[in-house]
Amino acid sequence: MLKFFTNVSRFLLIFLISILNADLALANPALQCDGLFKVSSKELVFKQQVLAVPEICRLITHAGNTEINFILDNFYGTETPLIKTGEAIQTLNLIKVLKTIFPNAKFHPKQGHRIDQNGNILPLFYEEEMAYKDHLKSLSNPVLFSIIDSAEHGIFRPPNEQSAQRIEMIDVKPGLSSPTIKNHQNSRKDLNLMEDLKIAHVYDRLSTRIASVRRGTDDFPDLAQIAHSLLNRNFKTVIITARNSGGTSAPVSMAELIETHPGLGHLFDKIVYLSQVKDPNEIDSNRRTLIINDTQGQMMKIHSASDLALIVGPINFFEPLFVGTPTILFSGYSTLQGYSRAGLNHMVSAASAFPHFINIESWQKFDQVNVDMKRSEVKEAPLLRGFLEILARKIAAQLNLKLN
Repeated sequence: MLKFFTNVSRFLLIFLISILNADLALANPALQCDGLFKVSSKELVFKQQVLAVPEICRLITHAGNTEINFILDNFYGTETPLIKTGEAIQTLNLIKVLKTIFPNAKFHPKQGHRIDQNGNILPLFYEEEMAYKDHLKSLSNPVLFSIIDSAEHGIFRPPNEQSAQRIEMIDVKPGLSSPTIKNHQNSRKDLNLMEDLKIAHVYDRLSTRIASVRRGTDDFPDLAQIAHSLLNRNFKTVIITARNSGGTSAPVSMAELIETHPGLGHLFDKIVYLSQVKDPNEIDSNRRTLIINDTQGQMMKIHSASDLALIVGPINFFEPLFVGTPTILFSGYSTLQGYSRAGLNHMVSAASAFPHFINIESWQKFDQVNVDMKRSEVKEAPLLRGFLEILARKIAAQLNLKLN
């Protein structure tokens, strides 16, 4: 009899524990995903962030063992962007996330292409193009994605109004801009900049001559006005990242920058290209120095090395935030140049999660702004979750899955 009651008690205990575990799994759906895949310690933190999103966990539960074929615009089959557009760079960031969710997934460019020995992208010949299209049609479980920037053309599409095959940059920038965090001291060392420098980085969307742009106003100050205000705040080292007059991502020349912003050159004791700074002692903290960023692929280091980031116009202001740099966005009306104000406000709202972010629309307010110069320690992307929720719903819609 004693043995019978012992067995019954053991059964009840196991039953109660199973109920408790089920309740825990429902309260924290990520628990259900444990053991579905293995990760290295280097990837563990990012993987845990992804798994903490209930929609992602349910997606993995439904389709984790399915071989999914992702077909992507702005993807050229390489781990570095051959075309350095925001969409191409963010497509590679998207692939990193998708590989985290679906380790066995395969990735295909939406348009076939050839790459010559110089890295140039060439279109396929007609027969090759037809064969490639047939190849895409033969793929099982296809999921198509295009990262687009409708806001750049004055259109605001919130997530609930977007196609399942399109991902808007206004959602991508807050969710995927978090890089491998660059250490402030290491970034300065890499750029040959001394620790005692007080550095402001100006990232300007429309910095050189464009016929429709009138600068030098409170609504859209020119770089001479901006530099003057920064010097008054004792930022004696100013780095400017600027587009050239063609609007491409190619670095602006010193001559063009000085010509299009009268008075800029007279404010500084020294003007130098960033690529020419080889000796840390070259930049003196007691002299006013303008450094023109003529490099590509160094933006995160520059943001990290700076004490303040000043972003002029609707470009990616999340990058400096994610490396802990106090950031001011200047978004006067004239800086938009057709960019959707609603789309910009959507991103500004997301950026309000950072305590070291300020948005101003009038340059007069810059001198009145009290900037907290304490760097924030950013250990995770606080906006990744919102993006992953959107992403999970889009994948589920294309695979005809219900996540609820």
